[in-house]
Amino acid sequence: MATKAAPKTPRMRAPPTPAATAAATALACSSSDADESESESDLDQQQQQQLHDDHRRHHRPSGGCCGSHLALPKQPVPFFVDDDRPAPQVQSVVEAAAASSDGSTPPGSEAAGAAVLSALLAPLPLRAFFDTCFEERPVLVRRRASSRQGRAVVEALFSSADLFDLLRDNDYPLGTGVDVVRFDPGAGVRRTLNAGAEAPSSAASCVRPADLRDALLRGASARILHPQRHHGPLRSVVAALEGFWGCAVGSNAYISPPLGHQGFAPHYDDVDVFIVQLCGRKRWRVFGPRTEDEVLPRWPSDDFKMEELGPLVLDAVLRRGDVLYLPRGTVHCAATVADERERGEDDDDDGDDGDGDDESDQGKGGEGKGGRGDGERGGGSDEEDDGSTSSDLDGGALLPSLHLTISVCQRTTWADLLAVALPRAVELAAARNVELRRSLPRGLLATSLGVAREDAAERAADGGGEGASSPVVPGGTAPRGEYAHRARNRESALEIINQAAQAVVAALPVDAAADRIGADFLLSRMRPTAPPPAPSTDGKARERQQKQKQKRKGSLPSLVRPACGGTAARLCVEGDSAVVYHCLANESEAHAAGAGDGEPAAHSAGGRIELALEAAPALELLLGVHSARPGVDAVRVSDLPGFDDDDDDDGETASAVREALGALLEAGVVVEVEERGDKERRRTKKKNKK
Repeated sequence: MATKAAPKTPRMRAPPTPAATAAATALACSSSDADESESESDLDQQQQQQLHDDHRRHHRPSGGCCGSHLALPKQPVPFFVDDDRPAPQVQSVVEAAAASSDGSTPPGSEAAGAAVLSALLAPLPLRAFFDTCFEERPVLVRRRASSRQGRAVVEALFSSADLFDLLRDNDYPLGTGVDVVRFDPGAGVRRTLNAGAEAPSSAASCVRPADLRDALLRGASARILHPQRHHGPLRSVVAALEGFWGCAVGSNAYISPPLGHQGFAPHYDDVDVFIVQLCGRKRWRVFGPRTEDEVLPRWPSDDFKMEELGPLVLDAVLRRGDVLYLPRGTVHCAATVADERERGEDDDDDGDDGDGDDESDQGKGGEGKGGRGDGERGGGSDEEDDGSTSSDLDGGALLPSLHLTISVCQRTTWADLLAVALPRAVELAAARNVELRRSLPRGLLATSLGVAREDAAERAADGGGEGASSPVVPGGTAPRGEYAHRARNRESALEIINQAAQAVVAALPVDAAADRIGADFLLSRMRPTAPPPAPSTDGKARERQQKQKQKRKGSLPSLVRPACGGTAARLCVEGDSAVVYHCLANESEAHAAGAGDGEPAAHSAGGRIELALEAAPALELLLGVHSARPGVDAVRVSDLPGFDDDDDDDGETASAVREALGALLEAGVVVEVEERGDKERRRTKKKNKK
């Protein structure tokens, strides 16, 4: 395993020469004939500055967006990680998301999400990623050992066979479930083919496998939104990552024909994205920001023309198992490239995994359109693993590139927290401060505040007076001293506003705003666990289920822990009630609904449990046991505040705690923990009964 001595001194690919940089920026992104450079060196400040100076030289100000900005912000330096581990030492992403048999890593927990992210970025440690790369620079993890190593990373995650199964068994409407696109290099624009003559012929309602195959044969690409809704392994990966990040995680699948096809124009997104190459090869070009406004934006961009782009900072080809991280706001475009196997070359040109069995990794294509390959390997029994079956892809003639994007951190910034907190802060500050409830001075809005009134203040500062043009009445004049009077009124008003802003900041309900954001996230989060079994239709079985339910209500377990490592629920206080929001009633088919794809937002109606406020201290300890007691994941019921309170004369608090615990157990928000000896005692009791 080749790792860097320290994250701050990574081995870097040599920067392009000035001529190559200018040519790469001027070419259309669909060009795919350029060979990937394998030379590496340290990209120091002097080389980086040379790259930027060359870009400015070839993009003189000429009315274009990029040319109008003379000073570029600091450009990101990509971080390269070479993974040389043999395939047997590689953990697949799907395996990392699976719950441990001993219960130490529950499904959808923070630990499960950390394992998934570690598998994606390995051998780069997570701490190094967050310390030096997150939100700062692109990261490219390259599986160098062999194609078998790349397969091991993405084993069972998602394949082209899964994609076609998805479209066959589920409804993915054109436009909201699938986008069919093609990039026009001549015009430099993206063509969306969801309607019109080039739209899939039979996709009036939903896209089916035949529609996708026909679109690929015509040179179009397709984006499939939210495949995690109907695919179990991907669902578990997304649920685990949501437990780690504490925010919504999305995924899309992109499939394109080989040999220079591109679907999308250069653009940037409002999410941090991990790009996972699943099969085939794709060339990615990444460009630096042109202004500070484009660093970590909160909204996505429109498409860019090539002449509008900033400096080229990364040009790399992704193969199966490779992972590319792009911070939000990173301008990028991608096009498929010819697979080396199609020319009869060895796919394992970067080494082998040491098992001596390289023949299975050897490409067997290269024999015209009749050759068989999948972008990373070919022939034999590998066809079933890849999923690019002959029935789906026209006899194997079409060898697509398939990659998956996993997106995080969409509008979860400090600004978004303040956007939720500020409106309520204004209400609270006004309720506490009578000065904020006084009326605005008469005539203030008409004479002293507003865009035109700002000009009046500037006139007063410049000595404007009698005879000066009036900013209020076109062509009129203001009497002597009027501008100065308006300026004084404006200055007084701004001083009052500044004081009011301080009162608003002091009243910020940060915790309540965080609860609101957290509750909204939980109500739309991917359910980490399997849904409970449906009620039996058999009368006797249903009666047994009811008896078991009543029995559980009558007796409480002695030891419990929150489900999913404490990430499945959140305690909030609303008025005179304690409210627990959770994700265990969510439907996977509605995950990420309303995330900018034309669908209405969907919140689970069953994910809200309203309880007595007296139970809040016990719920706080129970649901927050991980943070309150590091290393402890369970709590004894008898230790819950108020469960057995001697000072509770009327038993109201104890009753509220018992009722709350019963409700959480029934919803699966907390689960029983089996103590040592419990299993043996049950066996003995059962034996004695016999």
